[in-house]
Amino acid sequence: MRLNSEQIKEVINQPIISIVATIRQDGSVHMTPVWHLELEGFVYIVIEDSSVKSKNLKNDERISLCIATETKPQKWVQINGKAQLTKDNIVEIVNLMAIHYLGQAEGDRYSKKVLKELDFIAVKIIADKVIGFDMAES
Repeated sequence: MRLNSEQIKEVINQPIISIVATIRQDGSVHMTPVWHLELEGFVYIVIEDSSVKSKNLKNDERISLCIATETKPQKWVQINGKAQLTKDNIVEIVNLMAIHYLGQAEGDRYSKKVLKELDFIAVKIIADKVIGFDMAES
């Protein structure tokens, strides 16, 4: 059964490890687990600027993100679109994402640590298509 827009937003706003897919220069798909965050109507992920994902997105802006719940029956959301890479507000985005996944105290500690160690870039997903399904039997 398809999810409506409110149900899709509920899935997106859960701190679930999601899977992002980007396209390599040879046309093959590169998939990795990531954290995601909804902010001001857009879904963001944060990646290292030197990562394979970053290189792929600088070459081909197409991106897909799949967010699937762990509870049964599973619900999932797929977001297909284009990636907009930015370092604007990167400290705020990393901190908000860390708090979303780890809670306030641990998230603050984690974001301070990784922001010193890694060169992050935010990926704002400009959605072309968003679909969601509930795997419950109707």
